[in-house]
Amino acid sequence: MSIVNSSGGRRRPGWRAGVCAVALTLLAGCELPAGDVAPAERNVTDPAALERPGFGQVSFAAEKGHPLQAWTYRSTGFDPNSGPIWFLMHGQSRNADRYARSGAWVAERHDALLVAIRFSDDWYPGSRYTTGLTRSGKADSEAAAEGRWLPPEATPYGEVERIFDAVRDAIGGQQQGYYLAGHSAGGQFTHRLLTFYPENRVLRAVAINAGWYTLPSASDGDLHQLPYGLAGAPVDEGSAGNEAVRRRLLSRGLAVLVGEKDIQNPREDSRVRGTRQAMAQGESRFERGRFYVETAREEAKRLGVDSPWSFHIAPGAGHRILETVDSAGYLLFAGQPAPCTPETDHDAARKVVIAELLADPPKGTGGDANGDGERDPADDEFVELHNTGSRPVCLEGWSLGDADDPERHVFPLGDALEPGERRVIFGGGIPTGSFGGSQVGRARGSKGFNLSNDGDVLTLRDAGGRVVQQVSWGDCDGAKCADDHWKSALDVAASLSRRADGSWALSPRSAPFTPGEPMREGE
Repeated sequence: MSIVNSSGGRRRPGWRAGVCAVALTLLAGCELPAGDVAPAERNVTDPAALERPGFGQVSFAAEKGHPLQAWTYRSTGFDPNSGPIWFLMHGQSRNADRYARSGAWVAERHDALLVAIRFSDDWYPGSRYTTGLTRSGKADSEAAAEGRWLPPEATPYGEVERIFDAVRDAIGGQQQGYYLAGHSAGGQFTHRLLTFYPENRVLRAVAINAGWYTLPSASDGDLHQLPYGLAGAPVDEGSAGNEAVRRRLLSRGLAVLVGEKDIQNPREDSRVRGTRQAMAQGESRFERGRFYVETAREEAKRLGVDSPWSFHIAPGAGHRILETVDSAGYLLFAGQPAPCTPETDHDAARKVVIAELLADPPKGTGGDANGDGERDPADDEFVELHNTGSRPVCLEGWSLGDADDPERHVFPLGDALEPGERRVIFGGGIPTGSFGGSQVGRARGSKGFNLSNDGDVLTLRDAGGRVVQQVSWGDCDGAKCADDHWKSALDVAASLSRRADGSWALSPRSAPFTPGEPMREGE
């Protein structure tokens, strides 16, 4: 095994300019093309891409010998012996690097090692990425009879199994399985890996915003023909057409996650498949995800299987990985038994207060509020909420917005905010640290909160759109100021914090911000 690496170490999400370029050769004869590794790095042997926290880029040998590149992120708390290994599958744009950036902060919060494999068009053109089940031609009901059907280990799904072994061996781990999630085309890949690789070692999986599905049924010979269903699939032991294999599939831990706003039909979005079989599953990705789980439940009932499959809606999300990855991370790593139920008691909701906000992170390393190793004027902004009441409050579907955008952040699936607990939402980056043991997230938008130092209005709304609290400062960015108003601008390199008596004060110079903790008064 040879590994080449440059500086390695922690990088913020926009790491392209200085990222380490690493080639990890795990089968003889597999090398990256020379253009993929900088000349000065080509002969430096160092397993840093997987051995220390931060981003890395690695290449593995595929079953046929060609290179498969992957972008990785190892969290600071990852335990190489038993920590979760998480594969995040890209969409049809094949942008695994972007997926690694989008999912890195979730991996950090759950102490995981993230691996985003790129299935390039060169080796997996068109649908060969998501339905690469045959040696040639389409993955249809004639493939098995014509001898074109591949064994599971020769499919793209088999590559994930091989790379899992390679990663585990490289870090000296003892993990018995891995976690799997994919968005859009990656959502198709995810549910088909479970379907067509029965001996997989997936511990839990989330299929996000898939365009259409291979239904786990063959009861309708027309609408359930491959690849839309299992009619025509091989029925040998271990193949998806076998009832015993379907029982195994329906017994696995699969969650289907769809964006609340991913509701476009083929006329509105050309990327939504409009074939007759796909339309029978629903007009939109949202409807098709629900239909897939309902079909699975019907099949499970027919086969006498107690299926744990679940259907979930990502609040406020459309067809973007960044809007769904936080909910997916919860379902993968923490969502047992289920996410909390959105709060309906407005009196309990109003006990959740905006307790601290940072609009102007201090210059230099002292402004690295999110702890990811770099000060960034947008990423290090944050808003902290505090449940001052005596009841848990579920924030699912709640939103934080400013004078320009009412939904700078929409709260994802998750646990309720317990009495006395705090939740901190950073503008971006990779929040790293304990933050007083509070729950932590990051704003969904690429611009973060974009709080104006001169003045703005920060509004917290519940899932029904009702205003829970408003805070404003300075000139209010031209909008109507809130009753809870700080008269001065916040270009002071310190956070605005709520005292124990409910009044506001600027954080002291000795502790200019305290995300997840009460204000340090008197310093």
